[in-house]
Amino acid sequence: MFPELNTSRLTLRQFRQDDLEPICENINNFEVSKMLTVVPYPYTKADGEWWLNHISETPLTKETN
Repeated sequence: MFPELNTSRLTLRQFRQDDLEPICENINNFEVSKMLTVVPYPYTKADGEWWLNHISETPLTKETN
């Protein structure tokens, strides 16, 4: 389980399925995706669904790659 961390300005939490639309919208911006080496462009809803499923099935470790 990923711990939720809260401050007055920020919340860090595990990704959820309802994050799909904002993830796709932001990563599908070429100015964002050109800085990422393993993210396809254009970034489709299917790409986002795959990634959310992948991270939900992958145990948390100290290494994130």
